[in-house]
Amino acid sequence: MADDRRKKTDYELAWDKHVSAVLKAQLKLHNVSYAELAARLTARGILANEESVTNKLSRGSFSATFLFQCLHALGVTTLDVSLSAHLQAAIDERMPCQ
Repeated sequence: MADDRRKKTDYELAWDKHVSAVLKAQLKLHNVSYAELAARLTARGILANEESVTNKLSRGSFSATFLFQCLHALGVTTLDVSLSAHLQAAIDERMPCQ
């Protein structure tokens, strides 16, 4: 069977990378490993293990639900979602000022 999934654009990949970086920064800030995050998610009834967390963060593409579950498990109540310079450049390139 042919794979009908379309390849993500560089722009979409930049967003994936940014979102993943935001979550990874929170893990570092809270000194939580992927294994510990998986344990915290599991304790909340969310099916997760170290490998699945590692794969999602490496891939950079995961649902908003997963992001919020992770943030809740980390105890995050506020979040800085400032854009990286790389992503801002990609946005500027796609949507130049009129």
